[in-house]
Amino acid sequence: MRRHEFEPARLLAGLAFAGIASAFAVDAAGWRDVPGWLVVPVLAAALGLAGLVSAVTRAVRARRPGGGLREGAPVGAAPGADPGSALGPCPGADSGGVRAGGEEAPRAGGR
Repeated sequence: MRRHEFEPARLLAGLAFAGIASAFAVDAAGWRDVPGWLVVPVLAAALGLAGLVSAVTRAVRARRPGGGLREGAPVGAAPGADPGSALGPCPGADSGGVRAGGEEAPRAGGR
Protein backbone atom coordinates (compact mmCIF):
# COMPACT_ATOMS: atom_id res chain seq x y z
CA MET A 1 0.00 0.00 0.00
CA ARG A 2 1.35 3.40 -0.97
CA ARG A 3 2.04 5.87 1.78
CA HIS A 4 0.51 9.29 1.54
CA GLU A 5 0.73 12.54 3.43
CA PHE A 6 -1.66 13.27 6.26
CA GLU A 7 -4.43 15.62 5.13
CA PRO A 8 -6.02 17.25 8.21
CA ALA A 9 -8.67 19.04 6.11
CA ARG A 10 -9.99 15.72 4.84
CA LEU A 11 -10.15 14.44 8.39
CA LEU A 12 -12.18 17.49 9.48
CA ALA A 13 -14.57 17.19 6.53
CA GLY A 14 -15.06 13.48 7.23
CA LEU A 15 -15.73 14.13 10.89
CA ALA A 16 -18.25 16.84 9.98
CA PHE A 17 -20.19 14.50 7.70
CA ALA A 18 -19.99 11.68 10.26
CA GLY A 19 -21.31 14.04 12.95
CA ILE A 20 -24.22 15.14 10.79
CA ALA A 21 -25.04 11.52 9.93
CA SER A 22 -24.91 10.66 13.64
CA ALA A 23 -27.27 13.53 14.45
CA PHE A 24 -29.76 12.26 11.87
CA ALA A 25 -29.44 8.71 13.24
CA VAL A 26 -30.07 9.92 16.80
CA ASP A 27 -33.10 11.88 15.60
CA ALA A 28 -34.44 8.92 13.59
CA ALA A 29 -34.03 6.59 16.57
CA GLY A 30 -36.07 8.98 18.70
CA TRP A 31 -33.40 9.46 21.35
CA ARG A 32 -33.28 13.24 20.85
CA ASP A 33 -34.99 15.81 18.70
CA VAL A 34 -32.37 17.37 16.42
CA PRO A 35 -33.62 20.44 14.50
CA GLY A 36 -33.12 20.04 10.75
CA TRP A 37 -32.25 23.69 10.20
CA LEU A 38 -29.11 23.19 12.28
CA VAL A 39 -27.47 21.06 9.56
CA VAL A 40 -26.78 23.90 7.11
CA PRO A 41 -24.85 26.24 9.45
CA VAL A 42 -22.93 23.38 11.05
CA LEU A 43 -21.97 21.96 7.65
CA ALA A 44 -20.98 25.40 6.32
CA ALA A 45 -18.84 26.11 9.39
CA ALA A 46 -17.17 22.69 9.26
CA LEU A 47 -16.39 22.90 5.54
CA GLY A 48 -15.14 26.48 5.96
CA LEU A 49 -12.84 25.35 8.75
CA ALA A 50 -11.65 22.42 6.60
CA GLY A 51 -10.88 24.85 3.76
CA LEU A 52 -8.92 27.10 6.10
CA VAL A 53 -6.97 24.14 7.47
CA SER A 54 -6.25 22.99 3.91
CA ALA A 55 -4.88 26.42 2.96
CA VAL A 56 -2.71 26.57 6.08
CA THR A 57 -1.44 23.02 5.50
CA ARG A 58 -0.51 23.82 1.90
CA ALA A 59 1.28 27.03 2.95
CA VAL A 60 3.24 25.23 5.66
CA ARG A 61 4.25 22.41 3.31
CA ALA A 62 5.31 24.89 0.62
CA ARG A 63 7.65 26.64 3.07
CA ARG A 64 9.30 23.39 4.17
CA PRO A 65 12.68 22.72 2.54
CA GLY A 66 11.97 20.25 -0.26
CA GLY A 67 8.34 20.03 0.80
CA GLY A 68 6.74 22.19 -1.84
CA LEU A 69 5.00 20.83 -4.91
CA ARG A 70 7.26 20.82 -7.96
CA GLU A 71 6.01 22.52 -11.09
CA GLY A 72 4.59 19.98 -13.50
CA ALA A 73 3.97 17.37 -10.83
CA PRO A 74 0.57 15.70 -11.13
CA VAL A 75 -2.09 16.44 -8.54
CA GLY A 76 -1.69 14.04 -5.65
CA ALA A 77 1.98 13.37 -6.36
CA ALA A 78 4.32 13.31 -3.40
CA PRO A 79 6.29 16.54 -2.94
CA GLY A 80 9.59 16.30 -4.77
CA ALA A 81 8.37 13.40 -6.95
CA ASP A 82 9.33 13.04 -10.59
CA PRO A 83 6.59 14.73 -12.67
CA GLY A 84 6.25 11.74 -15.01
CA SER A 85 6.29 8.97 -12.42
CA ALA A 86 2.66 9.05 -11.23
CA LEU A 87 0.87 9.00 -14.57
CA GLY A 88 2.28 7.17 -17.55
CA PRO A 89 1.09 6.62 -21.09
CA CYS A 90 -1.90 4.41 -21.80
CA PRO A 91 -0.61 0.85 -22.24
CA GLY A 92 -0.84 -0.44 -25.80
CA ALA A 93 -1.47 2.95 -27.41
CA ASP A 94 0.79 5.63 -28.78
CA SER A 95 0.11 9.03 -30.31
CA GLY A 96 -2.40 9.23 -33.13
CA GLY A 97 -4.76 6.54 -31.86
CA VAL A 98 -2.67 3.68 -33.26
CA ARG A 99 -1.86 0.75 -31.02
CA ALA A 100 1.62 -0.71 -30.75
CA GLY A 101 0.85 -3.50 -33.26
CA GLY A 102 -0.21 -1.03 -35.96
CA GLU A 103 -3.98 -1.53 -35.58
CA GLU A 104 -6.19 1.49 -35.05
CA ALA A 105 -7.44 2.05 -31.51
CA PRO A 106 -11.24 2.26 -31.06
CA ARG A 107 -12.65 5.78 -30.95
CA ALA A 108 -15.20 7.17 -28.53
CA GLY A 109 -18.75 7.28 -29.83
CA GLY A 110 -18.29 4.39 -32.28
CA ARG A 111 -16.82 6.54 -35.09
